[in-house]
Amino acid sequence: MTNSKFIKSITFIYLLITDSYTVKLLSKFNKYMMHSVKCSLTYRTIVKDYRMFDIWRTSITGKAIHSIISAFWGAKNKCLDYINDSTETSFFYSIFCAPYEFCNKTRLRGYSFILIAVLFMLLEIHLILLLVGFAYILYVSLFKTIKGIYIFAFLLPLLNLTQIIFFAFIIFISFIAKEKETKTVKLEPFFILFFVFLVLAVLISPFKVSSMRTLTLYISGMIFAYTLVNLLNTDKRLINFMKVNVSAGLFQSLYAILQYRLRISMGGTWVDVEAFGEVTTRAMGTLGNPNVLAKYLVLVGVMAVIIVLTEKKIWERLFYGFCGAMIFTGLMLSLSRGGWLAFLFAITIFFVLIDKRLLIAIGTMGALSIVMLPDIVMRRFASIVNLADSSNAYRISIWIGTLDLVKYHWLRGVGLGLEAFSYQYQFFVFGSALAVHSHNLFLQLASEIGALGLVTFFVLLLALWKWVILSIPRMPRRKNVIITYGLLAAMAGHILHGTVEHVWFDPRILFFFWLIIGLIISSVEIGAETND
Repeated sequence: MTNSKFIKSITFIYLLITDSYTVKLLSKFNKYMMHSVKCSLTYRTIVKDYRMFDIWRTSITGKAIHSIISAFWGAKNKCLDYINDSTETSFFYSIFCAPYEFCNKTRLRGYSFILIAVLFMLLEIHLILLLVGFAYILYVSLFKTIKGIYIFAFLLPLLNLTQIIFFAFIIFISFIAKEKETKTVKLEPFFILFFVFLVLAVLISPFKVSSMRTLTLYISGMIFAYTLVNLLNTDKRLINFMKVNVSAGLFQSLYAILQYRLRISMGGTWVDVEAFGEVTTRAMGTLGNPNVLAKYLVLVGVMAVIIVLTEKKIWERLFYGFCGAMIFTGLMLSLSRGGWLAFLFAITIFFVLIDKRLLIAIGTMGALSIVMLPDIVMRRFASIVNLADSSNAYRISIWIGTLDLVKYHWLRGVGLGLEAFSYQYQFFVFGSALAVHSHNLFLQLASEIGALGLVTFFVLLLALWKWVILSIPRMPRRKNVIITYGLLAAMAGHILHGTVEHVWFDPRILFFFWLIIGLIISSVEIGAETND
């Protein structure tokens, strides 16, 4: 194989390209630009450590909040110690624990019951069986929190808003009931600042019940992220959690491919029938919307790439490489142009961060894609810049109307949630483009929580990125660096997708965003602990 003409040809072409005058010139230009950027006042201002966390903790507000949390945690530990002492011989406690002890007497029996519960939820044979499966998984999560978060990650694409909130709070209760100490998140002041604007948006909303429901979803995402930061405290746990997400992505992708293959009808609202009349269906998995499926697959697809690059066992690399290929196929069959751009952007950012030479691989795959991808995919991709496309024209009309809404309600917004937005949007409709959301994450946030609220979101993202970038050089292990860069790139792709879609329209994707933040913080913390 090593002496074949094909391998020799590829090697010759690679050496010819890398030793060419053009590549050397570009390399020198890149070094010059990097040196100029690092020496600039702007760069030094951005990367300077302003020790915001220390300033926050020494402030009156920071001290007060920290004291309240510490007092709560201390009282909680005392109460739990008392409860544990008093329930050891309690008849009711033994009755409560009896089903768990029976179902988990052996590892095989324990996983069998979990599998049955998951199947009850997947198959949805009967409402009672679905509720029994859901209740059993929650019951197990109270005893084994780490097992609960793995199951939650797999089931997330199948859950509705109420189930997500309920599951997240049960896992959080299980976490605080068992953990004596917790980690301090250095981005704490930025999360609190953003959360304050979310609360204010609920207070001014004309639909407080709906807005409160949305706020509860935000809270559930944040507390789940905090749970992940504390429980995913080793490389093994972090990688295993990503493997579960990729497995869920594989399930969604195979189901989506089957949908597309069987030409399951989905109505005419998802494609431009004039430009793409031959398209009768788009893959959407169990998420009920091809664009939502694409948002989900972009995030888990990057996780699959991370696992392939960090795992040592060949069979795991092959399996998760297969998972990544299926996820990519599902993403392509969703025909979501925003999803394609987001995934391409995320992978490009990922490869640039870990090794710029991998851009050659991206360029090669891009060139091959032009030749190998179906005509419908290439035409749909090309239609991204076609303003005559009905989908593009519709989005632009909505953006114009939303901008007018933001100009009028720029200070405090219209209230948190889709109901508050859609009620106010009807007074600013441009043309006939009625909509329940703005098809742009940033316009949506600006309209719901005001311009200042949007600024706090940007500040949170920038603080996270800065903290991660400054923490990377202190990680001694390449594996931690790759994981952190990969998760950061996944978020970058998600944010780019937000420029053409309200990516948080679906509660599962909004929740997944906070899950990604939890994974990023957890990855950085693990890398820092490895250094210590």
